[in-house]
Amino acid sequence: MQAGIRPDPSSKPIVDDLDPEVDALLAKLRLRAAEQGRSLTLRTWLEDAEAWMILDAIERAGGNHTRAARALGIGRRTIYTRKKRLGIGGDAEPRLQIAGARARRRARKRRARAGASETPPERE
Repeated sequence: MQAGIRPDPSSKPIVDDLDPEVDALLAKLRLRAAEQGRSLTLRTWLEDAEAWMILDAIERAGGNHTRAARALGIGRRTIYTRKKRLGIGGDAEPRLQIAGARARRRARKRRARAGASETPPERE
């Protein structure tokens, strides 16, 4: 049996069966998250993984979003939508973009809420 693979899909995962490389990767991700002042929740892990996959596919496709979407099995428009939702894009180094994506989204939401609570300026 290959490490990390369960023979019966209905069986519960056994932590001891985790591939040592996966365990080491999780430890690194937890450490990086702690250094950035955030916790490694399932949601942040999935968002980061999605961003990595999208950015990697775009890089492998030479910047062609249509080919990248095809390789990921999603629509081209979905790539743009998810990049916007995850706060990734441009030519900056992907790992730096991912690390701050959640913080940028929170800041945008705070600014939007603050702007919405202010009364609009009166017209003359």
